[in-house]
Amino acid sequence: DGASLITRRAHVVVTTRAGVTIVHGGKHQGSECLNDVKLIKPAIDNQGNALPTEWREGAPLPALCRWGAAATPLPRPGKAGKAGEDTMAVFGGRRKEKKGHHYYNELWFYHVQADEWELVKPKSGTSRPPARDHHAMVYVAETDEIFVYGGRSAQARKKESVLGDLWAFKVKDNRWLRMSPATQRPRARFLHTMDVWRGTFGSGNPA
Repeated sequence: DGASLITRRAHVVVTTRAGVTIVHGGKHQGSECLNDVKLIKPAIDNQGNALPTEWREGAPLPALCRWGAAATPLPRPGKAGKAGEDTMAVFGGRRKEKKGHHYYNELWFYHVQADEWELVKPKSGTSRPPARDHHAMVYVAETDEIFVYGGRSAQARKKESVLGDLWAFKVKDNRWLRMSPATQRPRARFLHTMDVWRGTFGSGNPA
């Protein structure tokens, strides 16, 4: 019958290289916190007409629900001639608790083919980004790094609550690194977007 997809906000949506769109988390009707996963892969016939498709249920996040996280598709190369793996990386978010809001700085990988979540544990002794929500996140394939910029560390309307830091997670090294741009950095912000610039015609190398 397919999985139902309820209305929500402050969720994440990514589309993998295999064309699978993933919706995860968020809030329903302003109060219900979600940790579900819904997937859909649109299909077309030989004439280019859209075929009927349905949402399917994925494994929920095996942790407390949260909203305001950021996500990016994270294609992983195949081994020994096997096809690569589609993965979604999710970082941060917050949830409401009795004494206020709890902010997260966890990095999770959702592996589409295996329908499994993995909590990434960076090398011990290394730094990691402060907890946040409403930040932006993008994966750069050329350097195999996930970048996180900005966001908000508290709900209070204070200048120090809005972040303007840039972090890179080096996937192969399993560690975070705070970046220090040599040029003028963007203003601190939240509820923004982030993408990779590969030139006017998309053929440049961002590395």
